[in-house]
Amino acid sequence: MTMPGHSRRVAYETARLALARVHLDTAGDLAAVAARATRICAEALQVARVGIWVFDDDGTLRCVALHDREQGPQGGGTALAPATLPRYRAALDTCRVLVADDARLHPATAELTAGYLEPHGIGALLDAPVFRDGHLYGVLCHEHVGGARRWTHAEAEFASAAAEVVALVFAQAERARAEAELREQSNRARDLERLLEVRRLARNVAHDFNNVMTSAMMLTASLEPGDLATAQRELSEVLEIGRKLAAELLRFAGPREGATPAGTQGALAGIRALGPVLSLLLRPRAQLVIDVAGDDLAIGLAPLELEQVVLNLCVNARDAISTQGQVSLHARGGTALELEIRDDGVGMDDAVKQHLFEPYFTTKSEGNGMGLVLVLDLVRRAGGTLQIDSAPGRGTTVRVTLPRAP
Repeated sequence: MTMPGHSRRVAYETARLALARVHLDTAGDLAAVAARATRICAEALQVARVGIWVFDDDGTLRCVALHDREQGPQGGGTALAPATLPRYRAALDTCRVLVADDARLHPATAELTAGYLEPHGIGALLDAPVFRDGHLYGVLCHEHVGGARRWTHAEAEFASAAAEVVALVFAQAERARAEAELREQSNRARDLERLLEVRRLARNVAHDFNNVMTSAMMLTASLEPGDLATAQRELSEVLEIGRKLAAELLRFAGPREGATPAGTQGALAGIRALGPVLSLLLRPRAQLVIDVAGDDLAIGLAPLELEQVVLNLCVNARDAISTQGQVSLHARGGTALELEIRDDGVGMDDAVKQHLFEPYFTTKSEGNGMGLVLVLDLVRRAGGTLQIDSAPGRGTTVRVTLPRAP
């Protein structure tokens, strides 16, 4: 007589070990994990059916997993309305295990007879409540099909331990759902950030393309007989800037298969090469005076980015001149690139200066307010500084310092 009892204890310990190894990694694994847990319990207690039930917010008790020893996993779906189980729920809320040797006569389970016990031939219940955060969350229901059954203390202890594992599984599922939602939110945030970057890039490139096309139109409008050779050279230089802007868009989109890295050039050399385009871009309103000196150097901006800085600052200087004036561009190399763009335009008061770097702020009828925003962004990303000195009637001087690249 001792062997059967000893064998049952061994079976319970083996089942407890199997339940302890039940683990859920993702919320999508919940159904499979629940099916495994109910199967382990059904085999350990030798019962016909084991189900995991969860209370909805409105009090409905809903089966989310059911194992039938004859038919295997049955999923869930059965629901019991709150009005059909008030005593049953109250009993679950105040005990570790609800032991109903005769479920149809037990005070806490008799109310389930017509709606659930009789249709499924259930005669005895061993139900362990599942608690989460101190509140009744659901129940692990062991269902004996047939007549009454006298449950042992060892069986009740096993059912209680199994319910604790089920509670842990639901906690793991909740955490997995939260982590998945967090990852999804993070992915959406990255997508939004990339979209905003695309929009920012589109605005900036459109702004610079407008400058390039303006130069080309000004050139064609000012052509005189005999100017064809000079115009051809200047137009080629203008269109080369446009080609580089298009290349920047392609760079942002990602490398093409088999593409090779673009070549680099010194910062001062790049500024010298911009001279003809700048002269064309500034006329007829302003005359360009360009002065480039010192040792050439590499900086933390790509050649096109440096061109964007210089082009935008010079165009702003031109637009500040009402009739005829001068724009001076001084560039010095050495330990850092020092740029100074000066105009003899109308200048700015403090009220205007405090809004200069706000997106879309502009004092020009045709401006988009993104030129200085782009310049400041590029300068900061290169570890540089930007300073503006201006006053009404005294023109404007912009100083940019960009450190030598390491």
